[in-house]
Amino acid sequence: MAKVMVCDDEAIITMLLEEYLTATSHEVVGVASSGKESVEAARRLKPDVIIMDIVMPGEIDGIEAARIIKTDLDIPVIFLTAYSDFTYIEKAKEAEPYGYLTKPFQENEIKVAVEIALYKKEMETRLRESEKHYRLIVEMANEGIWQMDSNYTTSFVNTAMAEMLGYLPDEMIGKPVYSFMFEEDLGDHNERMETRMQGLEEEYERRFRRKDGSELQTIVSATPLTDKNGDFVGSFAMVTDITKRKQMETALQEGHDNMQSILTSSPVGMIVFDDKGQILFANPAAERMFKRKLAELEHRRFGNFISCWNGKKDSSGCGYSPDCPSCPLFRNIKNVISGGLEVYDQENEMAVESGEGCQNIWCRYSICPVVLGGLRCAVMAIDDITARKQNEKELQTSECKFRKVFQCAPVLMTISNIDDGTCIDANEQFFKVSGFSPEETIGKSSVELGWITPEDRRILYQTLQAQGHISGMEIKFNARDKRQITCICSGETIMVDNRLRLLLIAQDVTEHRRTEQEYRILFREMLDGFALHEIICDAYGQPVDFRTLAVNPAFERITGLHAEDVIGRTLLTVMPNIEHSWIENYGRVVLTGKPASFEGYAADLGKYFSVMAFRPAAKQFACIIEDITERKHKEEAIKDSEERYRAVIENSMDGIALVRENIHIFVNQRFVDIFGYNSKEEIIGKGHSVTVHPDDLGRVTEISRERHGNGTAPVSYEFKGIKKDGSTINIEALATKIVYNNEFVTLAYLRDVTEHKKLEDEFRQSQKLEAVGQLAGGIAHDFNNILTIIIGFASVLQMDMAPGSPSGTYVGEILSAAEKAASLTQSLLAFSRKQVITLKPLDLNAAIRTVKKLLMRIISEDIEFKTMFSGGKLIVMADTGQFDQIIMNIVVNSCDAMPHGGKLVISTKALTIDGDFISKNGFGEKGEYALVSVTDTGIGMDDKTVERIFEPFYTTKEVGKGTGLGLSTVYGIVKQHKGYITVESKPGKGTTFSIYLPRVKLESKIGRATDYGNIPSKGQATILLAEDEEGVRKFIKATLERFGYNIIEAVDGDDALEKFTTWMDTIQLVLTDLVMPKKTGAEIHEKIAEIKPDIPVIYMSGYSEDILQQKGLHLDESRYISKPTTPQELLKKIEKTLKGT
Repeated sequence: MAKVMVCDDEAIITMLLEEYLTATSHEVVGVASSGKESVEAARRLKPDVIIMDIVMPGEIDGIEAARIIKTDLDIPVIFLTAYSDFTYIEKAKEAEPYGYLTKPFQENEIKVAVEIALYKKEMETRLRESEKHYRLIVEMANEGIWQMDSNYTTSFVNTAMAEMLGYLPDEMIGKPVYSFMFEEDLGDHNERMETRMQGLEEEYERRFRRKDGSELQTIVSATPLTDKNGDFVGSFAMVTDITKRKQMETALQEGHDNMQSILTSSPVGMIVFDDKGQILFANPAAERMFKRKLAELEHRRFGNFISCWNGKKDSSGCGYSPDCPSCPLFRNIKNVISGGLEVYDQENEMAVESGEGCQNIWCRYSICPVVLGGLRCAVMAIDDITARKQNEKELQTSECKFRKVFQCAPVLMTISNIDDGTCIDANEQFFKVSGFSPEETIGKSSVELGWITPEDRRILYQTLQAQGHISGMEIKFNARDKRQITCICSGETIMVDNRLRLLLIAQDVTEHRRTEQEYRILFREMLDGFALHEIICDAYGQPVDFRTLAVNPAFERITGLHAEDVIGRTLLTVMPNIEHSWIENYGRVVLTGKPASFEGYAADLGKYFSVMAFRPAAKQFACIIEDITERKHKEEAIKDSEERYRAVIENSMDGIALVRENIHIFVNQRFVDIFGYNSKEEIIGKGHSVTVHPDDLGRVTEISRERHGNGTAPVSYEFKGIKKDGSTINIEALATKIVYNNEFVTLAYLRDVTEHKKLEDEFRQSQKLEAVGQLAGGIAHDFNNILTIIIGFASVLQMDMAPGSPSGTYVGEILSAAEKAASLTQSLLAFSRKQVITLKPLDLNAAIRTVKKLLMRIISEDIEFKTMFSGGKLIVMADTGQFDQIIMNIVVNSCDAMPHGGKLVISTKALTIDGDFISKNGFGEKGEYALVSVTDTGIGMDDKTVERIFEPFYTTKEVGKGTGLGLSTVYGIVKQHKGYITVESKPGKGTTFSIYLPRVKLESKIGRATDYGNIPSKGQATILLAEDEEGVRKFIKATLERFGYNIIEAVDGDDALEKFTTWMDTIQLVLTDLVMPKKTGAEIHEKIAEIKPDIPVIYMSGYSEDILQQKGLHLDESRYISKPTTPQELLKKIEKTLKGT
């Protein structure tokens, strides 16, 4: 039963998991509903396994929580998820989960996942313990451990090995083994290495050179290392330090007396036993016999290393006990020492224990007494006769072995008499290949059998007599079925039954010869050119030329050279203009023996060749050639194409980059220029952070990740870029995934659209203003009609009232309110740039001085107001009233921004806008400008407010304290004057409005006089009044009839034409609204003019001039009345028109 902790933020999932885990005999020790809570609970509860949802709420998700638990607590985690997205699973792998469960899940899935996780955890623990144990053994070993690769470069040494040589382990890693040897030992070292590469183990003595130069004597046990295919990959060696032992052996050798010398030099093993049966001395022969050194034998009993004197493999009851009563050796030793008979020439088999295991040997021994230093001892002369015993045994089995070898050999073997050639024996292979039976073969000569021709037999035996043996002779034999069999023959004389015989061994090479013939055909027919050459060297052994020995037909076809023109001739004779690199390349192959491949151009032939050369024999080389002229020409064409493409890329107006794993690996010069760098090297090798603004870095990185993952990344997108100087630019990117150098990279085209974005923003603002302007124009028209009625009737009432009438005040308020409404209408038209303006030369300094008097009335006393004018006049083309409105609106906003007082400054100066100004500020057209700046020390605005400051109806003031049209009107007026306006403001730092108006070289004409005039006298004319707005029509009719005019009313265009047709002789003037149903005022005028050309017409309209122009209506100001109008203006216009003035 395992302790399981469940981590999921969904209670139903947690309950279901608890139920399943309990049902499968597991204990749920705790639950958690967030990543942070999961980590804390895991530290506290230490469960055996954790089931965790990948997506967890809180500061850290399930993946990060699992990673912390894995790192800090090493508790296995099984991920639970409803996601099957490959990218998400890839991210989860970072936490190294022990399994995945996908919602919905079954009980058996939970059981299996937990058991697998626990099993994997147990296996990992065992593996770590095993690795720790193995490393401890290696590091604690007294013997040196030395591992090297296939080039005999050190790949590992343990501490003991490094200390033997006086190095640290890291100092030895990577160094060749021979660097630790004496030069005179390198030859033997190379031979040992060849043995290892053949897969053989070996033990030998080897001396090494320590770090301080001293000598280290060792015994090396070396084992070859191979991979799973059996190929040699290195060697492993156990190294034992025997330096001290060697020194002791030398000292002992020098101190021995003559007897010792005799015993030591004896080829027979000599062992001296004391009266307790312990070994006092053993000579080298005894050491060799028992495979133990003297130090291992001295003061030990025979039973310590002889399993059984009687040669039994089972040691129970004998050998290991020095007092074994059944051991004849021990009985003889004791008997001799105690004065018994000496023992001579006894033979016995014994089992000797050594490091190689238990090995049986045969020995012959004699035991006699000897007194050493007053001590009666026994000396045993023992000789190893195992080889003799084995020889005797082998002699008995050699015939059997020979027969087996003879019969099983894969070659044809016969034994025959030398004198008459009679066959006395033949092996199975002979009968199989020749087709003859044993009965046909034995007792007959090979000539009688038809196996060999008499001539070939004669040559065979002449060779045997001349050389004493036969070697490598090729003979064609005849099989029983008349097939001809080609064999390579070797023969030796042997004694069989005390008679000299010929043992003939024949290797069937029939297939080999057929293959050789096929290779000759292949040489002749192969498509690639083949040639064999011999190198020609100078007196210093350096290649200077070569001579052609053979070529195949393909060589002739490819080169255009004929065999008779090149064979036997040198290269420089045939092709005197050949590049010397050909001789150098071929010479390198001959001198080193290493094959080589290269490409070269033969000027004499006008062709390129691909060559593979190798050395088949000393001073020779063969080459296979292929004509690659066409390929080279294509490569050159591709190279030219690449150069053209490179020129296109480097001269592209777009920045181009190749990006691998978010690192730039190529950029063109335009890319460098866009981001303000000096060279490509400043960008190549660096990530997106050098070109992408931090605000968009995460988004761009994610798009790149999606592009190279399984997600769908946009091909085209925009982001904020950052230049080298830190400035921000707008970038439009077009990116796609391509294969470059066999890997996926991103190809990106980048364009600086900063200026384009500014134009787009201006265009959107223009569209926004245009849309609101259309609304404003329509509203102004309706307002003007309404105001015409209000102002008209209120003026009539005012005219009818007696002076001092109480109602006069009310009527005055009505007219005042109507005038304010008319002003609002004018603001709407100004904002939408649809108000008709009158442009005249205006000196801005004089205009500001004039309006300053009005400004003083609205600026509170706690605000310090200053004006700062440029020297001279600043003349611009402007509408005086509109300019005053600009200043008034901005000043009102500045005052509102300083509720607790402050400073307000209006300044002017002359300014030239040039290319640098436009590039730096992003607006303007080249020319001379007048700059008016209005600066306050008010509360200021943040960037978001500044961005919307000129939007219509946008205001930061309280409800009822602002319309949101003031600055919109200013913006419209400035644009209508072909100028520019900017705002600079920071919260708490105040605000500056800058207005740029084009300057002109004209004189200013400032004037504001308004001629209200007197009420005109009464008239008597008949007027056709065409007006679709009933209230306006009633006001005009009442007013005109009041002053003596006769009025004929018409409610639309058709009605007007009908009334005119009826009363044309009476009607003296037409007063018509321009825009009416059915027909416009202009269309009415056109039709009336056809009937009565000289009839005067006055137009009226509440629309602005440009809207009327859009409708195709062009005005004559002398015959036009703009709504709203007063009775005085209307009567005056009619009077002038009737008089023709």
